Amino acid sequence: MYYVYVIGKKEDLMPPYDNCYVGVTNDPQRRWARHIKSDYVVGRTIRKHSLTFEHNFEILLEGSDKECFLTESEMRPEPCTGMNLASGGRGGNTGDYSKERNQKVSKALKGRKVTWIDKVVKSRGSYAGSKNPGAATWVITDPDGNKHNVTGTFQSFCDDHNLLASSLRYHKGQAVPPLEKKYGGYRAKNETSREKRIATIGWKCEKCSGTGGEVLY
Repeated sequence: MYYVYVIGKKEDLMPPYDNCYVGVTNDPQRRWARHIKSDYVVGRTIRKHSLTFEHNFEILLEGSDKECFLTESEMRPEPCTGMNLASGGRGGNTGDYSKERNQKVSKALKGRKVTWIDKVVKSRGSYAGSKNPGAATWVITDPDGNKHNVTGTFQSFCDDHNLLASSLRYHKGQAVPPLEKKYGGYRAKNETSREKRIATIGWKCEKCSGTGGEVLY
């Protein structure tokens, strides 16, 4: 049996889990033990805020490995979302970098308590939202064909319009389709999430520039 789980502060443990860590495991307690010792963002967050397995580790789905990794890939379609460094799915990646480049990063970080994501944040500066020179610009189109240019405030825009950000990202470049009962499809954790998913039907987002600018702690 495999599980899709989320880790986060209590106030963040709700859809779309944009400030949380999303993962897949077949042994939740062993995976938690590893996260506690991790020097990645999720590990440092656990230690900094004294998060516990009982109150800050939540299982969203039980199923086969295929089903769970499909769900994870829908929730984390891109690297550097929430506390996740890699995108979701089996063998999730951290971006389109060459093997040589990744080896250089690994060598540079060896023996240091500095993660790759720290370097990304530092390179982007301390600016947030539209002031971040590396912030992504999105063109979001509503069901009526009206276009909205959004820079560095993707999640805020979704919150203001009651949209499910994870579904927009997952269906990037195409209109979000109606809900379907199919293997590995979207599963709402609660009624609020389901309402947002339904409200997102027909909306479409396209990333037209920027490096992202949405790294969250």
